[in-house]
Amino acid sequence: MRKVRSFTVAAMAALLMAAVMLPNVVWAQDSVKATTEEPKVEKPKVVGVLFYADWCGSCKVLDPKLDEVKKQFMDQPIYFTRVNLTDECTKKQSGMFAEWVGLGEIYREHATKTGFMLLIDPQTNKVLDKLTKAQSEAELKTAIEQALAKVK
Repeated sequence: MRKVRSFTVAAMAALLMAAVMLPNVVWAQDSVKATTEEPKVEKPKVVGVLFYADWCGSCKVLDPKLDEVKKQFMDQPIYFTRVNLTDECTKKQSGMFAEWVGLGEIYREHATKTGFMLLIDPQTNKVLDKLTKAQSEAELKTAIEQALAKVK
């Protein structure tokens, strides 16, 4: 009985301390939020749009290469995205997205095929280059660097 009572007293003391400390913890979290700087968001100078489908053999070759190359451009003003042409639902969603972001004309012109990435100047909607599965990772990287150099 004595062990149960001492455990109960210890548990009650811990709960009381937690209740007393709680406002300080919340305050500390709020002060951290208040001093944290907002992330800098910049507009992309190039947009890479992958025309993709789950069933596409070319996509299965190109996508892993692009995943490796994209890591090298994390600090560059390039935005990578994809339009999914796997089925009628994803095509419709991708078409609406393309219209919403101002790339509807490019989408309509290129959405009959998959397995490539277009590098686009978002200011002019001009296609700067087309990346395909035939290119090596080094060639993909060079093409992206050249596209970025064209719009700087």
